[in-house]
Amino acid sequence: MPAYRLPLELELHILELVTPPLLMRHLAKRVEFLQTAALVHHSFTQWAQDKLHDHFAFKYDPVDKGLVRLKERLSAAKNNGGVPTRVHLDLTRYRNDGKPERIREVFGTLEIIVDRLWINPSAASVGMTDIFTEVSHFILDDRCHRAGGPALRGGGEGSDCASLKRLTHFALYDAQLDAAPLCSPTVTYVAIYGSEVSSSVWERLFERLPNLQTLITFASLPRPYIYEYLPASVENVHCVETSLNEWTDAALRAHRLPSNLPRLANFSLIVAVDQPRDADRQTCKFNLLREPLKCDTIPPGCRVKYELRVADVDDVFDELMLEYGF
Repeated sequence: MPAYRLPLELELHILELVTPPLLMRHLAKRVEFLQTAALVHHSFTQWAQDKLHDHFAFKYDPVDKGLVRLKERLSAAKNNGGVPTRVHLDLTRYRNDGKPERIREVFGTLEIIVDRLWINPSAASVGMTDIFTEVSHFILDDRCHRAGGPALRGGGEGSDCASLKRLTHFALYDAQLDAAPLCSPTVTYVAIYGSEVSSSVWERLFERLPNLQTLITFASLPRPYIYEYLPASVENVHCVETSLNEWTDAALRAHRLPSNLPRLANFSLIVAVDQPRDADRQTCKFNLLREPLKCDTIPPGCRVKYELRVADVDDVFDELMLEYGF
C-alpha cells in the first residue's frame, strides 16, 4: 500500500518554511539542506536545484587559485543560464593580493549585474562600489568577527558611492559610520550593528538619509539624541539588545519613544539573552524600561513591542533583516 503524501504544492510550501534563510551566516546550512531535499524524492529535485541557484557564494582562498576560481565558477554559472544576481563574497583572506580592481575585472569581463551583494569582512570592500553600480542591497557583515574599521570611503557628490543610484537597503557595522559610508536619498532601509559611536556621527549619518523609512539596530539601544536626528520619514524602528546592565535605573526610567516621528508605525525593543538565568537577571531592569511606557508617550497609531527573549541575538537580528527584505 503506497504511503500517504500531502499535495506536492503543500509539501514544497513546508520545505520553503524550514529552509535556512538566504543570509551569509546560514548559507552552509542552506546548501546542505537543499542538497538533502533534492535527494529525498524526485519531485523535490527541481525545486531544490532552483533554490541552490538563487544565490552565488564565494570564499576567497589564495591557496585555491584565488580569483581564478571565482572567474571559473561565475563563467560556469553564466553558461548554464544561472547568472547570479545575489552574490555572497567571503573575502576574509583577501589581503595583500586583494586589489579591488581584480574583482572588478572578473565581474566586468563576464558582464554580470549584481542586485544584492553581501561582503564579509567589510574592510575588503574598499573601492568596490564602482564595480557593482546596479546594487540595490549592500550588506557589509562583520558580525562573525565583531570588528569593524573604515570600509567605504566617500558618500558625497563625485565619490565612488555616488554611482549607486538603485541602492535601497544598506547594512554595516557601526565603526564604519564615521567613514562616510554608503548614504544616498534612495536608501530607505538601514541596519546597523553595534553602538560605539558619538552623537555627531549619528547626526551626520541621518543627514544623508532624508528618505529613511526603517532603522534596525543591533546592540545599540537608541539614546534620545539618536531619535532627534532621525528624519521625519521614518516609519519603523527596531532595536535588538544583549543586555541592559550598562544603563542606570534612572536612564531606563527616562527612556521615551521618539516623539518627533509623525509616521512612526512600529517600534520594538528586544532584549535577547543566551540563557534563562540571564533573563532572570535582566527582568528588573527590563521592567524599569517599560515603566514609563504610557499612552501619552506613544505616537498615534504606533505599534509598540518590548520583549525579553531567550534567543541568539544574531538570529533575532536576522529575523528583522528578513522581514524588511535584506
